[in-house]
Amino acid sequence: MQNFGRWRDMVTVILLACPVFSCGLDDIPQEDISTEGTPARISTPTPSATPPIQKMCAAGACLANHTTANCDGCDPIQQGCASDAVTVQFNTGPAFWWGTLELRWSNKCQTNWTRFTANYGSVWDVSVERQSPHARVGDGPLSIASGGQHYTNMVYAPGPAQACANDSESDVGLCTGFTH
Repeated sequence: MQNFGRWRDMVTVILLACPVFSCGLDDIPQEDISTEGTPARISTPTPSATPPIQKMCAAGACLANHTTANCDGCDPIQQGCASDAVTVQFNTGPAFWWGTLELRWSNKCQTNWTRFTANYGSVWDVSVERQSPHARVGDGPLSIASGGQHYTNMVYAPGPAQACANDSESDVGLCTGFTH
C-alpha cells in the first residue's frame, strides 16, 4: 500500500506540471485527442500571414474605376458596391454550428468581401482573401454577439477569393475555399 501513495504523488506532480510544461500533448494531432461524444477541434482556417490592408478610401472611387488601388480595403456600402451584391459561396448548417460564413461578390465593382453571422457570442477574426495577386482584408479580434453580423471591407478580385472566420477564444474556424 505504501507504493500506491508514491504513485499517486507522482501522478499528482505530473498533472500539476502539465499546464506549465506541455508534457508532449502539443505533438498529438488535435483530432486524436477527442473522445466519444466530444467533437474534435476544428482546424484553424488558413488565411495568409500577410497583414490585412487598412486604408482610407474616397467614396465611390471603386465603383468609378475598379482597381486594386481604388477597391482593396474599402467599405462595399460606401463605395456603392453592395447594391448588386450576391453570395457566391457560403458555409452553414449543422457542420458549421458556430455561424454562417458568406463570400459576397459585386459584379459592377468586381470585388469580394466576407459577411459573417455568429451563432454564439465570442471574439472573432473575419477576413476576405484574394488569391492573385495576393491580398487579405480583415477585422479582428472583434466581439460579435450571438446572432450578430459583421462584414469586412473589400478586395478587388476578378479572380478567385475566399471568406474566413475564426473564433479567437476557442480556435474554431473555417474558410470557404477559393472560388470565383
